[in-house]
Amino acid sequence: SHMHTGTWRFRTIPVGINMMLENPWLGVGVSQQKWNWPEEVIGVLIPKLNVPPPIHNSYLSIGIELGFGGLIVLLLIMFTTAERLYWLVQRFRALGDPELSDVALALLVGFVGMAIAMLAYPMVDTFRYFWLLPAITAALLQIEQRVTRETTPSPKLGQ
Repeated sequence: SHMHTGTWRFRTIPVGINMMLENPWLGVGVSQQKWNWPEEVIGVLIPKLNVPPPIHNSYLSIGIELGFGGLIVLLLIMFTTAERLYWLVQRFRALGDPELSDVALALLVGFVGMAIAMLAYPMVDTFRYFWLLPAITAALLQIEQRVTRETTPSPKLGQ
């Protein structure tokens, strides 16, 4: 039977939660989620294919494959990246650099959009931009440190 992709994504959420709860500590292994669909959903919710589809929710996928620890690490990376980007927007603005502030803001908006898109698409293992945005954030943090060092007067010897 034909199922709208939005309906399919919604209906796989409880299945994914159950899959994650079956192996909460270690998960089923990297890139193994699609091979571990419960038998009762094969042919009903999941089509019978040579290569079954992955769950279309990055958070559940990581939780299923790597357990709660992997999910927590993912969420920490995402929270830290978003928080640092927000801080960089404010910091570059305070340093009088509107261009770098705008770059940080654009990255923040893109990162938030990607975080939302991850609810409906498996992006962590196949979508390289997920990893690129935290890496660019780290590069911007290095630029902020360099700018701060260059604009902060160094103390005179003996003072």
